[in-house]
Amino acid sequence: MRVPPEWSRVLAAEVFQVNHRHVILTIDEGLRDVFLKIVRKDGRSVATGR
Repeated sequence: MRVPPEWSRVLAAEVFQVNHRHVILTIDEGLRDVFLKIVRKDGRSVATGR
């Protein structure tokens, strides 16, 4: 089934107009302990946010 180009442009304009993005990163198992120990300036863990 082919989608008409007009439909895809309308959908993209409605769905993807956001002010934020989410990124998911996978950290190698050998580096997880390092990330768990890193603390941000506000005192919260980089890995857990707590």
